[in-house]
Amino acid sequence: MDTLERTVGAVIPIDAERELDPAVGNKALGLQLLLRRGLAVPRSWVVLPTAGADELESLERTLAELGAGLLAVRSSGVDEDGRRHSFAGVHESVLGVSPPGVADAVMQVSRSALSPRARAYRESLSLPHPDGPCPVVVQLLVPAEVAGVAFGPWGGGRGVIIEAAAGLGESVVGGSATPEVLEVRPVADGWDVHRRRRARQPTAVVVEEGEVRRRPSGSRNDSTPLLSAELATEIADVVAALQWDLSRPLDVEWAVAEGKLWWLQLRPQSRPVAESLPAGAAWSRANLREVFPDIPSAFARSLLPVLAEGFDMALRRYGIPVDDDVPVLAFVFGRPVLHDRVNAVGDLLGVPRSAQQLSFGGSGPPAEELPSMHLGVALRHPRLLWRTARVAAGAEGEALEFLGRVQAFRRRLRDLDPAETDTDALEETLVEGMAVGRELVVRQLAVVGALMSETFRALRAIRSHPRPTSTLALLAAPGAKTVSTRLVEDLESIADGVVDRAAVARFLRSASEGRDPSYDAWPSALPEATWRSVRAWLDRHGHRGPYESDMAWPRYVEDARMLAELLAPMVEERRTSTADREEARRRVAEEAMDSVREHCGRLAAAAVARRLEPIKRLSSLRERLRSDVASLYPYMRRMILTKAAELARVGRLDQAADIWRLTRQEVVGALRDPGIDTSAAVRREARRLELWRRVSVPNSFRTEDVADMPLAGMDEEARRAVLWGDGISPGLAEGPACVLHAPDEGARLAAGSILVAPATDPAWTPLFARAAGVVTEIGGVLSHAGIVAREFGIPAVANVEDATSRLKDGETVWINGSSGRVVLQPHGGSDLG
Repeated sequence: MDTLERTVGAVIPIDAERELDPAVGNKALGLQLLLRRGLAVPRSWVVLPTAGADELESLERTLAELGAGLLAVRSSGVDEDGRRHSFAGVHESVLGVSPPGVADAVMQVSRSALSPRARAYRESLSLPHPDGPCPVVVQLLVPAEVAGVAFGPWGGGRGVIIEAAAGLGESVVGGSATPEVLEVRPVADGWDVHRRRRARQPTAVVVEEGEVRRRPSGSRNDSTPLLSAELATEIADVVAALQWDLSRPLDVEWAVAEGKLWWLQLRPQSRPVAESLPAGAAWSRANLREVFPDIPSAFARSLLPVLAEGFDMALRRYGIPVDDDVPVLAFVFGRPVLHDRVNAVGDLLGVPRSAQQLSFGGSGPPAEELPSMHLGVALRHPRLLWRTARVAAGAEGEALEFLGRVQAFRRRLRDLDPAETDTDALEETLVEGMAVGRELVVRQLAVVGALMSETFRALRAIRSHPRPTSTLALLAAPGAKTVSTRLVEDLESIADGVVDRAAVARFLRSASEGRDPSYDAWPSALPEATWRSVRAWLDRHGHRGPYESDMAWPRYVEDARMLAELLAPMVEERRTSTADREEARRRVAEEAMDSVREHCGRLAAAAVARRLEPIKRLSSLRERLRSDVASLYPYMRRMILTKAAELARVGRLDQAADIWRLTRQEVVGALRDPGIDTSAAVRREARRLELWRRVSVPNSFRTEDVADMPLAGMDEEARRAVLWGDGISPGLAEGPACVLHAPDEGARLAAGSILVAPATDPAWTPLFARAAGVVTEIGGVLSHAGIVAREFGIPAVANVEDATSRLKDGETVWINGSSGRVVLQPHGGSDLG
């Protein structure tokens, strides 16, 4: 600011040519943006907090010489009118100031930045306290007959919303009137007033006889609009153009005097998109619930917009137009949800939604037994077919190249010393990590597309088989393993190599129940060979853990108790060896191939055999992509928790783990500015989570359903009956139901039980080794639950609505992983047709 003051002084005229320093504040910068677009803006000046009495007197004389009438004096803080915080109504504004009173009004408004109201506002949002008074804008007051605010298209809306009131805009901004509301939508040749709601305004703020007065608005013919259609369309045109140029949602203040339209303020909209989902849109938790079974932490939610960017990037690769006004990802009561357009490619190619749900994970009615493309639909989009084939052909190579860059990034992270990493380096690391997450979505969708293509071709080859889907699953089971399956089988190998099982099991049980998360006691407590195997397992799989897609959750390498809990039952119970299980899968696959030859012929058997290796490779690659990206998280966690420990030491956090209740922006802001109070944000997040967890968000819904989503404890008891879902891993199983809502409840799962869960991500994989079968509320053939269940040779049924509430712990359950049927058997017997 010193350089700025030496150049132009502390009172600066706002015009289109002058280069303004950011220190003048966002309101002044917004006015200059309006001027640079040739719009009518009343003459304005910005006054810096360091302006002396002589400079203020000089401004008063200038105004008098110009013949200025009344003036508006408003605050222009550096962090005011920003993308995240508006400060609406926090600082003072003074309207109707005559030139001789400008100095006093400027001082009043400038010092309002230090008021108790401003301090409380900042503390509630964990914002730093200001260094001093704020800049102020002095502007000629427009004696408006009508004024208001216009909101650019936002939250999926296509039109401009205009709020208008009689007199000055103070009635709208101050909330003293119900304004006239107009929704102006684009049409072929311009704009059209689509909807108008009349105003209810008992009083108006007007300029009369050289003063600003509030007077009764008087009787008004309800059929007479405040704002003409011509002016409304002019406002809409300008606001939409501004928003297009600036690439962000805006709200703009305007006024009309003697038929002329004036522009008074420009600022970003600071409301989150989550508060306004597009009307009529369809949403799904789909595969996101598999990735984030619980409500993601505040930190994770602040990173998730990169997923939306990744989805849109992927759609553009296929030539699918993306509507930037409609978010592909939103949050409903803290849960991330995906817009229906994620199915756009499959829809245009004629792939039934049931098949897409089975491939990507999701919910819905039981899938067709033989998912396939409707070629008649697909052939109407030859360019899309060509692009789909091109993307699928390059998917594997691009994914492997991406994994190479991920590994290089991991090596750089490994070499960083968290204690020597400053805030700038941390922020750069997080930004780079977000770019990796964005590309992960693109690469995974390409791999899934290639996998679907290979799967559909294989199914087409054996379409005359009575059970093509389950048969293909059996054929693909032996051979290539996913990283999640290897994680468990490597653990089983460790357990198989233990000689003194009783002693090792006792130590592991004690370690799992203790308070020490470290591995310090393990080298001396375990046989040397076992400890070496554990160390090798941690090097290979230690970056995994429950809820591993959320950086807020610890990993196996960080918390020995989690690994002890997984390994203890494997040491205690002898089971079928990994080699024997693989041999059993091989024999079953051979029998399935014999069945293909019998029903479909040798040519079909040869055709499907050619597809098996690509299917196995792509299935494994899909899981590896996620695992390798997750391998970055322990290093990022270490950096963040090191900074969090510093904040906790000085009392700015109660404990280091509270850092995850802050967004990425809040974390960086707190590290940069010691004046930021983080406790308010932590408390606010805790309250949000408490309320959000009481709301039941279904797997799929429309925007209009959000308002009626039920609270926990308010539902009537669900009707008990035979349950149906999608069979995603063939076979039959019987056992007691064990309903788990999180993988860290896994100690309750006894061997031979039916695991019932909302969804499963890789953290659930160790439980598959003990379960007789799996029932989930969402999932698909290519989802984690389906892939791992098939590899372990256990039946699984997905998309069983409300399974975790309708099935009770201990009840005997039969499941048919081929037909998708789940049957309660309270008195024994079976009916598994």
